[in-house]
Amino acid sequence: MKLKEQKDPLLPLARTIIFLLILFVVIVFFIASNKKNNEEQVKDFSVESSRLLHFYDTSEGKILITDQRGKKISVVGNEGGFMRAVLRSLAKERISFGVGPEEPFEITASKNGLISIIDPVTGRKIDVSSFGKNNAEIFTTLLFKTENLIYKEEG
Repeated sequence: MKLKEQKDPLLPLARTIIFLLILFVVIVFFIASNKKNNEEQVKDFSVESSRLLHFYDTSEGKILITDQRGKKISVVGNEGGFMRAVLRSLAKERISFGVGPEEPFEITASKNGLISIIDPVTGRKIDVSSFGKNNAEIFTTLLFKTENLIYKEEG
């Protein structure tokens, strides 16, 4: 004599509920851990120091850099290729807004060491640190030095 197994009609429903609960817990855990990581990253990108500077092209083909008060900070000669490329990129968009060098650019250093140049007029930001240490140092020097820096010309 064989006994027929009787299947509980609620068993598939119970399995589905357990599966959905486990899935819910995994999703909540993932969202919570991701939010924590994002908050830590935002803290790292908060600005530690910043400086507003004006950049002018001179008739000799150099870049004159002044602070907000008009004090000469630096003159960059022929070796400033990276700086020129960054500034031209920002200036091109700025010209379309009808604004020139009379409005300053902002150089910032974040808590995680990222160096950026921001155009407050257009809102455009270039993270110069992503172009390597040597290129970032050009802007880092301008951010932290207060005395006049005259870069030697090549040739």
